Parts: sequence; C-alpha cells; structure tokens
Amino acid sequence: MSEETPLAIKLLAEHARQIQDFRRDLGKRYPLWYVVVLAVIAVVGGADSWLDIAAFWQARPALHQRLFGHDYGIPAHDTFRRIFVLLPFASIQRCFRDWLAAMQAASVCG
Repeated sequence: MSEETPLAIKLLAEHARQIQDFRRDLGKRYPLWYVVVLAVIAVVGGADSWLDIAAFWQARPALHQRLFGHDYGIPAHDTFRRIFVLLPFASIQRCFRDWLAAMQAASVCG
C-alpha cells in the first residue's frame, strides 16, 4: 500500500490478510489478500465478470501504482475465477463483515 491509498482500501487489505490462504505454495504468484482487494475494487468500479476484473486493472496501471506502490502484476481473469471459486464462502463473508465494521468504527461510512 502507498501513502495515497484511501483508508477504506487499507482496511480491506488488513482484513483480507486474515483470510487463510488455501493454496499450495508451489506456483503461488499473487498474495491472496491482493487478489481479493483487486477484485473488490474492480467490482465497485463496475466490473461484473472475471474478464472485467482483469480488464479494469489492465486499463488503469497508474491507479494500480498509486494505490499499491509496487507491482505484483495483474492476475489473469482465470486466476481471479480459480481463487474465488475455491475460496471458502465463510472466509470472504467474515472478511467483508469485519471490513465494514472497521470502516464504520473509523467513520469511513455511515
């Protein structure tokens, strides 16, 4: 995360880091929290498919650099699909619930 990253995104990343990564270490290219955060931002930005999520970030390299301050690269749409298909629903549900509670506590949202 960079200094310019909004608090809501920093809080999302903090809670996404709490999701236990179910993947094997071999071949793991992107941190799980990073994939989750990219997907959420893209969906809020209007993406409604795995292709759209990948395309959202491919079209916005400057935004990616400003928010993350580093370059893990942009996962392919198949990577987003594969991770979210296998991600236990309870894990993502807990992440979002805790993220929204943290934003409310920080007065980021109503």
